[in-house]
Amino acid sequence: MSYHLSFTADQSYMGHLQDCYQHILSQAPLKMALVVQGGGQRGIFTAGVLDAFLEAEFDPFQLYIGTSAGALNLSSYISRQLYFGRDFIVHYTLQDQFFNLYQYISQQKSLDLDWALSQVMPNGEMPLDFQQARAVLKYRQAFACATQRYTLKDRYLAMYQDDWFDVLKASCAIPILYNQLVRFNETDWLDGGISSAIPIREAWRQGADLVVVIRTEPIEHQTAPESPNFFTDWRDRLDMKVPWSLNNKAKEFRLSKLLSVSQHWDQWLRRRWVDVEAKPESMMVFTPTTPLSELNSPIIWMPHHAILQKLNEKKIKPEGMKQEIIKGESFKEMKRKSSEFFDILACYYQNNREINAFMLSPPKDLCVIQIAPEQSLQCRALLSQRADMDLDYMEGFTVGQYFIHGFQSILSEYSESCDDFCPKVKKDT
Repeated sequence: MSYHLSFTADQSYMGHLQDCYQHILSQAPLKMALVVQGGGQRGIFTAGVLDAFLEAEFDPFQLYIGTSAGALNLSSYISRQLYFGRDFIVHYTLQDQFFNLYQYISQQKSLDLDWALSQVMPNGEMPLDFQQARAVLKYRQAFACATQRYTLKDRYLAMYQDDWFDVLKASCAIPILYNQLVRFNETDWLDGGISSAIPIREAWRQGADLVVVIRTEPIEHQTAPESPNFFTDWRDRLDMKVPWSLNNKAKEFRLSKLLSVSQHWDQWLRRRWVDVEAKPESMMVFTPTTPLSELNSPIIWMPHHAILQKLNEKKIKPEGMKQEIIKGESFKEMKRKSSEFFDILACYYQNNREINAFMLSPPKDLCVIQIAPEQSLQCRALLSQRADMDLDYMEGFTVGQYFIHGFQSILSEYSESCDDFCPKVKKDT
């Protein structure tokens, strides 16, 4: 039978531990997987959990899969570098070199993901231990989730190979915030969180019997989340760069207008999907050509190829916008980008619902244990405060210690055999 256990700092899981133990014993030996969600700076919680694991020398896993910031946190766990994830988030993601809100608004300067990730490469200021990681992976597998741009399908790229910098950048390439093209293996890539924010289904497809999930948001005990956080996470501290709301004078750009748009996006996402041909008269289709002043009705989604078809059929021309070059881009190019972005939104929301339902009702013979914050973290994905990071890190570390106390013995004993926790490697001289 399948089994699901939620694991948080409130220790409400205590009454269910015995049932979980019995399930593990009935299925042993187990192929165990560790799956790690992204979340930008909220990954400081994950760093705390993994540091607790490292301090206890706990690693019964044969498979690791991470998405976005989760892939980077997994990297330091696999390389056995205590406090690495915490130090990277604190020392690099808070720097203006990584992201500056004023420059983003006034100059459209995006995340400097290349600079940040270069610091963890062999020649960087804070390098990952590639030798140690490859020794650990001798009898194990590790993958980073990334999204193929044109299909919006999740793909799993091996970690710690020669193309590791490109793989990590692909997994972390957040649309809108990072506007550089990530292309390798003849494919364009986007952030893995779009197609699989929590890649538990891939762990199951690869034969995992037990999956430990570390997530950076509270556990949702329903299959339809009330408020998707793809945008709401940024609203209070981050402007949304919406191509059709920009004009040719960046100084006239107003954050308040964009926040208003994001509120309408919330309405749109909660409406989910409605057949545009069968929509009630009281509803409207929000397309990239809809003037902001008309956004006063419930919003539904239409895929971008359908939008373009409708525009061509009805010969609709955009209102309230100038067909001119804006920051080097024609209106046609802006329309293409904004239409593509709607597809990304829909893909994210649909996959988020499906993954949550999967975890709450796992397939037969799959055990799922979710490690999560008890409530929403203090940190945001970006623009967090150092004090909030410290609090979230300690919560993660504490929950990790609770998990070690409850599961170290039984999971280590009934895991499929694998190499030692920290195999010795011959260092280059």
